[in-house]
Order: sequence, then structure tokens, then C-alpha cells
Amino acid sequence: MYNHSGIGTFIQGILGQIVNYPQYKFLLIGKKDIIKNYISENVSILDCNLEIFSFKELFYFPTKEVNSCDLLLCPNFNLPGGVKIPIISVIHDVLFLDNPKVVKSRIGRYIRKVFIRRAIFKSKEIITVSEFSKK
Repeated sequence: MYNHSGIGTFIQGILGQIVNYPQYKFLLIGKKDIIKNYISENVSILDCNLEIFSFKELFYFPTKEVNSCDLLLCPNFNLPGGVKIPIISVIHDVLFLDNPKVVKSRIGRYIRKVFIRRAIFKSKEIITVSEFSKK
């Protein structure tokens, strides 16, 4: 999601700040060729090339490595399965819930609804980027 518009900007902003917290260790999960510039003494990378909103992402996410961490910050509502640590989710945009025309297919809209409900249920905390999404 690094190169997506709103979510990507959010991710890039966070990644640009983590080096300012050397007292913490961070595990970045994503395409190594995209995020390799963020490697530092307190940052390691786990190369993961799964399509977002896919069954592979849901079931083959590297949960063993994630569960060895203290917390997972998920920059969207597509939470992987098998995570046993606290999760903070960021919900950027829920316009598709209010305006069905945003998503081309009914099944796509339904799947997004399921993912959002799951994120709300499984997340310890939820961050929204607008009042509309919060409501």
C-alpha cells in the first residue's frame, strides 16, 4: 500500500519518523525493494509480497514473526489472520459504505464491509483520519 494515494502518504509519513525513536525496535513488513531505505539500527524488514485484500494476505501473512512483536499497526482495515498481539488499525476511507457506486461490484462492497467489521472487532484501538470515517 506504500504507493497508494492516501494510505501510502500515511505509511510514508510514519516510516519517515520511526528513526526518531531509537529506543524502540520496528519490524516493517512489505516489499523489501520498496521499503529498504528505512533499514536502520532499530528497523528490520520482513520481505512480504502478498496482494492486498486477498485470501493469501489473510491466511499466509507471516504471523509467526508478527506475534513475536508487542503490537501490530495495520495501516488499513485488511487485518491478517492469526495475529495474537494487540492490533491498532487505521481506517482511512469508508465512502464505499455510504456511496455504493464507489465500488464496481456488489461482492467487492460486501467483502470490504466484512473486512471493516472484522477490523473493528479485532482491533484494540482504531485510528480514523476523518470524522466521516469515525462516525
